[in-house]
Amino acid sequence: NILIIANGYPPDGEFLGLFEYDQAKALAAAGHDVIFLALDMRSVLHWRRWGLSRADDKRMKVYRMSFPGGRLPLFIKGLLGRIAFSSAIKRILKDAGHIDIAQAHFTDNGVYANKTCKRYGIPLVVTEHSSKINKDTLSPSVQKWALNAYKNADCLLAVSHALAKRIYKHTGITAQVIPNIVDLSCFHYVQRPGNNGFRFVSTGNLIQTKGFDTLLKAFAQAFPDDSTVRLTIIGDGQERQNLESLCMQLGISDKVTFTGRLMRDRLQAEYENADAFILASRSETFGVSYIEAMATGMPIIATKCGGPEDFLNEHNGFAVPVDDVFSLTQALVQMHEKIGRFDHIKISDEVIEKFSPDTIAKQLTQCFELVLAKKGQNI
Repeated sequence: NILIIANGYPPDGEFLGLFEYDQAKALAAAGHDVIFLALDMRSVLHWRRWGLSRADDKRMKVYRMSFPGGRLPLFIKGLLGRIAFSSAIKRILKDAGHIDIAQAHFTDNGVYANKTCKRYGIPLVVTEHSSKINKDTLSPSVQKWALNAYKNADCLLAVSHALAKRIYKHTGITAQVIPNIVDLSCFHYVQRPGNNGFRFVSTGNLIQTKGFDTLLKAFAQAFPDDSTVRLTIIGDGQERQNLESLCMQLGISDKVTFTGRLMRDRLQAEYENADAFILASRSETFGVSYIEAMATGMPIIATKCGGPEDFLNEHNGFAVPVDDVFSLTQALVQMHEKIGRFDHIKISDEVIEKFSPDTIAKQLTQCFELVLAKKGQNI
């Protein structure tokens, strides 16, 4: 029995817990008995049913624990999180009988779970995705928080080599790299219909970290007089109004479309009618959006912001420095002019081979087996 500790349960209609759920589905498909715990510690402003509940899921056993948290001081948040996790684990153990190993995603869940897992003799693997850790410097409180999560884990995983380097820099703890998954049920190769014109697509939360302001400035400079080149931005967030205003200032409102947030099936449909993907992030621990786009055969333009360096090369796209409008402008023009040189099938095949659910499930299983072997147990 593998316990996955996540931030949310995506079938509820939220994006919280999406990456965790992808890994849980892959492990279940590989033959493991998976128990999925959505430990929702958001503030009371996010209304939902409080306490512990069950969800119907054919793939695995799912529990939801909703406990008010939010932006509290870390020591208070840690106390509340441990109480919530401890309460949930008692019920889970009563139902399941035992748990062989637990995997906590993100720093917070590692902190909430470590003492209780130790008390029950459950080996704990922590998988780090958080952009809060993917920085040159950390505040003393965040550094202490991360150390609390990592040092008490039996194994620490990071979703990219750049993030693993940052973790070592901040804590001195070595993390093994196992990347995120591309959901092949939603994203797969498709031959483009060869529409008139050229369409770039970009997907992400409309927040400052994703660099959409830089993208819009570069797009305006790259194609000032070409009405056949368009940009579709998929996502929503606090910066949307500012970005729409920036489009008006740059005179590109007629060439840029904001779709709002879309579910994965709609994303695949958008990607089928696009030529290239671009995301000008200022920081990425991995970059799932790039991978999903590449799985459909699209070449990409990415910034050198951490995660994309693990999969970006000359055969699948272009890399530019963060916040460099000039370099991004050149990359946009080059992509438009040289789109024919990319092997779209090869781009898709390589991504699927490296990030498929089966591939990542095997890597996770090997990790769990090593942890249990050190404990004198078998999986």
